[in-house]
This record gives sequence, structure tokens and C-alpha cells, in this order.
Amino acid sequence: MLDNFDVFLSYAHADSDWVRRLAENLRQSGLNVFFDEWEVGPQDVLARRLDADMASSYSQIGSFLTEHGTPEEGLALNLKSLAMRLELRLPQVRIDLHWLTRQRELLGEERFLGILRDQLDEDEVKGVLDLLEKFAAEK
Repeated sequence: MLDNFDVFLSYAHADSDWVRRLAENLRQSGLNVFFDEWEVGPQDVLARRLDADMASSYSQIGSFLTEHGTPEEGLALNLKSLAMRLELRLPQVRIDLHWLTRQRELLGEERFLGILRDQLDEDEVKGVLDLLEKFAAEK
């Protein structure tokens, strides 16, 4: 059985020293943190384990945007997380919508839509945009 993590950390491995310190600080403050160095063992199928733990997390700190990470990587991660949470009918969908909204602002509309269209079919793009509109209206 998987843990329900308070926070799922996603990062470029070149940033692992910095993220490790963050993870330790979050854990010391009482949060149950998914940090791959602590949670993924040699017996785990990495992609499945990461997907499952990301979907079961109550919050996630999106892909860290440093000189080693890109907004495009973060967008792909959040789209994957959103798809999993919708499929599993998990209540944490708002977290993904929050991060997608922030990435949309960071990337700009044209770049954001271009990435969506590269990764999704037109019906899926429309579905994501509809969800983002509903999310914005609820704020």
C-alpha cells in the first residue's frame, strides 16, 4: 500500500543537493515528503512508482525551475499528474490545476498551448482548457 504524501518533490537531478535540503526541512516541519532518494528502491519500477506516489500526494511542489529544469518539463509532469488524478477520481486535482495555471502564466499563452498540443490530442487540450477555466472561475 502506498503512503499518502503531503508533498511530492519533482526536480532535475542536477539540483538534488538543494532539493534534498528542502526535503529534510519539510520533513522536520512534520510533513510526509516524497523525495525519490528516500522512497524509490531498487525493486521498484521507477515510472510506475513515481506516477502512483505523485497521484496519491496531497500536494506537490512542481518541477523546480532552475538552470537545470525547464517549464516544459514541469508542464508535462503536471499534465501527467492531472490525468492520473482524474482517472483515479482523486480530490487533489485542484493542485494540478493550480500548477498548470502558474505554468500558463510563466510560459505565456502561445507557448503553453503549443506544448499542450504537442502532448495531447485536440479533445484533451479542450478538456484541460475547460478545467482551467472552471478552476479560475472558482477562485
